[in-house]
Amino acid sequence: MANERIIKELMNPNDLDSFSSINQENTWLNGYNKESYLKLLERPIPSNKNEEWRYTKISEAVNQFFLKAKENKTLPYEFNDDESIDDDIRIYFYNGTYCHQGELPSYINTLKISQDHPYFESKIYDGNKSNDSLINDLNTVLLTDMLSIETKSNQKIDKMIRIINLSHKDSALCPRISVKLAKNSSIKIFEHHQSSESSVLNTNIDIHLEENSTLDYFRLIEKQIQSHDLSSQKINIGENSRVNLFCLDSGADTSRSNIDVELDGDNSAITINALFTPSEALHSGNQLKINHNAKGTKSSLDFRGILDDSSAGVFFGKVKVHKNSSQTTANMSNQNLLLSDYAKISTKPILEIYNDDVECSHSATSGNLDDEKIFYIKSRGIDEESAKKFLVQSFAAKIINKITHVNMRETFNNHLLKSLKIN
Repeated sequence: MANERIIKELMNPNDLDSFSSINQENTWLNGYNKESYLKLLERPIPSNKNEEWRYTKISEAVNQFFLKAKENKTLPYEFNDDESIDDDIRIYFYNGTYCHQGELPSYINTLKISQDHPYFESKIYDGNKSNDSLINDLNTVLLTDMLSIETKSNQKIDKMIRIINLSHKDSALCPRISVKLAKNSSIKIFEHHQSSESSVLNTNIDIHLEENSTLDYFRLIEKQIQSHDLSSQKINIGENSRVNLFCLDSGADTSRSNIDVELDGDNSAITINALFTPSEALHSGNQLKINHNAKGTKSSLDFRGILDDSSAGVFFGKVKVHKNSSQTTANMSNQNLLLSDYAKISTKPILEIYNDDVECSHSATSGNLDDEKIFYIKSRGIDEESAKKFLVQSFAAKIINKITHVNMRETFNNHLLKSLKIN
């Protein structure tokens, strides 16, 4: 801590008034903006000597956040009708506001259009209380709107909810999403961060599942050019409920995803399958903390990195099995493919177990393409470049093929091939 700088070195305390008066309509929000700004003044900047923040240019991200926040421009966005030809529900985050075409179903609401301000204020208050972190404070400083998705008991929603984050040049945007599933309900969500230039996107996601519910959540982060993409995800899972999370991250100047999971109910479960594919000098950081707090809980984490050029990646995973969490199953794997001698990876899987009645494992591997496999494929009349592409695609397919939703599997596979420049 002694060697860490304080964030206020990157901030101008004289800007407090402007950051605590950004909401002209919902003025009660300004109190939360101000409170988070004051907290940030005293927060330390995590050192890159800290294993959890290795290769993460967080100082640069914070500095750019405040520069872009003061320069924020409001630009018009025209909906493309062709994007709504399917039956999915589409919600766009742009200029700090959630917008959509047509009327939203009753289980989706936004702070801007809602008259129930106490409902949203309680969510913000509870979220800030349970998520005391740098990324959360940055999100709250610029908080102007919030998206709430909340099912009723026994409600099974078949439509995919697509949330598209649109960052324009020289912008700092802070989407905030609350997802609550009542007992015996299910829903599918696709969160898409479209490619941006010279921007900072800081996303806060709070997920809560009551008993016997299921959430399928897909996250696609396109390449962010001279930009930073930060996200904080808090997930609480109740009895006999399950979260299936899939993520594909193409990297940014700083791409940082913090996932904190509480398996609170007996037989609750989470499955996370993720690919990170930074190239050039981009970065992708993944931090996971999974707490098994009940009996019969399960966690399965499979992260694969494909790193090219002078890119950098981080995987930090910590699974903790508490004393009373018997019959726990926890598997954590991180495999990395380095396509360049200049690519860097830092990986650290940790198991912390306080119960003997468990089945837990972790593994981490990093390496280059196998020369023997390349030679074998070439012996079948295939040129070397095609052989390498085949091996890279096969490595990624182990994750992509786990997606059971056909349209989502096709979407992620097409993006992967594009990002890896595989035809």
